Amino acid sequence: MRNKFLTFLLILLSLGNIFSFTKMGANSVLWDLSLKNPFPPKISSSPISILEKRFEKAKQYLPKSGEIGYQTDHELDWFPGQEEQVYRYYLAQYSLVPLILNTKKKNGLIILDYFQKKELPDNYRLIKKFSNGIFIVKK
Repeated sequence: MRNKFLTFLLILLSLGNIFSFTKMGANSVLWDLSLKNPFPPKISSSPISILEKRFEKAKQYLPKSGEIGYQTDHELDWFPGQEEQVYRYYLAQYSLVPLILNTKKKNGLIILDYFQKKELPDNYRLIKKFSNGIFIVKK
């Protein structure tokens, strides 16, 4: 009896959707949009996709794999209270895979991920500066 009731309910809901759709008519905006583009592009504004876009241009100037240094405008401490900096490091690492970001590396190729500082420290040689706070440097 329960299965018959659920089947009846499903049919009733389906008919309701069909009738409400036909009331809109063929000239409705929704009908036109669904015919032109049945699979609209996904718009993503997740923190991961935003950060990936920050590093897109920098990837062109970095090696395809290996290890490079990573520094941010705040001291990267792995202690409670520093969750934001650690989170940014892991998102940067995710965005630049298969590169390995080493926070202890102080010479060679280094990527500076600055959110507040916009100037380069004196002891670095600039390779490329991007408008979004990313610097590729060598020490």
